[in-house]
Amino acid sequence: MGRAWCRRGRRRRGPPRAARGTRLTDLAEQSEITKQTVGVLVDQLGKAGCVRRVPDPTDRRARLVCGAAKAWAAKEVTDGVVAQVGREWEEHLGKRRMRQSREALTSLREITDPWA
Repeated sequence: MGRAWCRRGRRRRGPPRAARGTRLTDLAEQSEITKQTVGVLVDQLGKAGCVRRVPDPTDRRARLVCGAAKAWAAKEVTDGVVAQVGREWEEHLGKRRMRQSREALTSLREITDPWA
């Protein structure tokens, strides 16, 4: 997955979007939880050094939530682990069955992920 939580709007991949950040209200809508809950989570992630809040250049009253260096470093580690697991699964299932599995899971996103 890309830097989904650091982007305004519904499409969720790619570093250029991450630089702009995401409003708290958008995070709440995308995660389908209350703004208050998202606010608490963002505060906790901020204290842990995983996110930062920056001014929204399009609205002086608003702030955007962006990933901090600590979060991007963790993402690099997890990307490597995900890639390794994918290789192990493909080795076990074979290329054809792995492709079929990915296609099936991607298809299921249509009914499980409102932002897909």
